[in-house]
Amino acid sequence: MRIPPFALERYFAEHEFSVPYLLSSSDCDGLALSELLSWADRETKGLWETLTLGYGESAGLPLLRREIASSMRGSRRRTSSSPLRRSSCSSR
Repeated sequence: MRIPPFALERYFAEHEFSVPYLLSSSDCDGLALSELLSWADRETKGLWETLTLGYGESAGLPLLRREIASSMRGSRRRTSSSPLRRSSCSSR
């Protein structure tokens, strides 16, 4: 199967980093990690300072899952009968 090139991606590949002004982008400039962490509290900075890169739990880091769940108060919690939770892995 031959898929034609995606014109927008080809355009950005040619022009995105070679022009002084790019008025067609849909994203913003990124932050340096040091700038992002300058806004973090002590606990969060500590988590980043001890972070190791490698394989994590397939369901996601339990601490991150708890933080996301706590930010979604009032939303309906998925039950084990949810098709998104059918897995041989246990959730934490």
